Amino acid sequence: MFNMSKFTFNLNDIHHYEWGNLWWFEYEVSIGFSALSNLINNQEETFRVKLDEFISKRNEVLPTVPLEYRDSYEQHFFEDADRTFNELKTTQRNAICLSFFSYIEGKLMILVKMMETEFKLKYKRAKMDILSSLKRYIVDSCKVDGKVFKKEFRNIHKQSIVRNSLAHNHSHIIDSRKFTGVDGIKLKNDEIIIYDVIYLNNLISWAELFFKELFIAVDKRLTQIKTKP
Repeated sequence: MFNMSKFTFNLNDIHHYEWGNLWWFEYEVSIGFSALSNLINNQEETFRVKLDEFISKRNEVLPTVPLEYRDSYEQHFFEDADRTFNELKTTQRNAICLSFFSYIEGKLMILVKMMETEFKLKYKRAKMDILSSLKRYIVDSCKVDGKVFKKEFRNIHKQSIVRNSLAHNHSHIIDSRKFTGVDGIKLKNDEIIIYDVIYLNNLISWAELFFKELFIAVDKRLTQIKTKP
């Protein structure tokens, strides 16, 4: 049974949007992040189950192979399978990372298109990466307070080099000096490796807070404009 005594709810934590469409858009974005989180969990669980099944099968079959052939059999069959599992894990995690950046870039673009109408200011792609260009429009053109989401944006933007390397260079980074190591990711001989899903989960956590603060800041700026004498 749900224990109401353990449930705390602070109305001060809720922002009442003057621009109603932002409320619905915030809800839509949050659903997307939940879907990404569920996808991570499902993929990792499926991988663990399949790996456990394989290890169990290996332990069952290997003793039945004649001793003189065992080393060769294990090398040609089981080592290849191990490589396949490692490649599968790498592909899954890289795909989630690319999906994450595709998602936030797409949602930011939709927000900017919405703002073009409300703020009556046309967006023009600046000669920089897409995240910086969109942020520049929001903060510099529309005068939205960027300080409230500066930290979260910086955390995400620093990982753009990971996105670009995965998408365009087979996980290899051209300039390792641009790599910012955080939990769950490392650089090995110029190859980016997501070795733990904490990296993906942290990306989502940063983005959730970023969008929350961004939506509120946009709404406050629009309210300021509309109530200005």
